Amino acid sequence: MDPIVWIIVAVIAVLILAAVIGTMMKKKKQEQNRSQAGELREHAASQSTDVQRREAAAKETEARSRAARAEADAKAAEAERLEAHATDKHSTAASYRDDREESLRRADEIDPDAGHRDGDTDYDSQRTESTTQTSSETRSAEEQQYDADGNPIGHDTTQTDADRDPGSHRA
Repeated sequence: MDPIVWIIVAVIAVLILAAVIGTMMKKKKQEQNRSQAGELREHAASQSTDVQRREAAAKETEARSRAARAEADAKAAEAERLEAHATDKHSTAASYRDDREESLRRADEIDPDAGHRDGDTDYDSQRTESTTQTSSETRSAEEQQYDADGNPIGHDTTQTDADRDPGSHRA
């Protein structure tokens, strides 16, 4: 045989061997890719449970936030209602006080014995003090602002004995 034939046979053998090796390497690479893809899918599946748990926690927190906001809105509405009610009561009290003062003034005008009271400074000062004190309390209560819990804002909360006991009177 000719050496050229041997060279051709050798080249064909090398090409066949290279094709077989290339095919085997391709199969091995495909198997590695399949294995890696399977691992990634398993990892994604394990993360899926974690993602669902986190989404559930986020939804729960969002629901609690909405509930807290609704509660705060309800408390604010209640505070506004109470403020309006207190203002109404103060207005009514001022009206009654004015009627009382008017009745006392008319009684003094028609009372034949009221003349001795003109010189009675204790009587006049008590009426004036009572009226002045009640008017200033009404004004300060109408100007009072409250927080969401209904507590006064920006004022001293120290109570006097008269504040604590509504039945006590000043002399």
